[in-house]
Amino acid sequence: MSTSNVDFSAVYFIAQNTIIAKAGSNLTTPVDLAGKRVGVQLGSIQLEKML
Repeated sequence: MSTSNVDFSAVYFIAQNTIIAKAGSNLTTPVDLAGKRVGVQLGSIQLEKML
């Protein structure tokens, strides 16, 4: 069994999820999106959460 050292950088960016919807749509939480068609960026953390 081999061992290795890994050096991680300091946190420099904290991503936040955002819901973008038409004004008055009352879509403000992930629960509000249930049953709706949504779009996310390919390869993103958000895509992993949606699957």
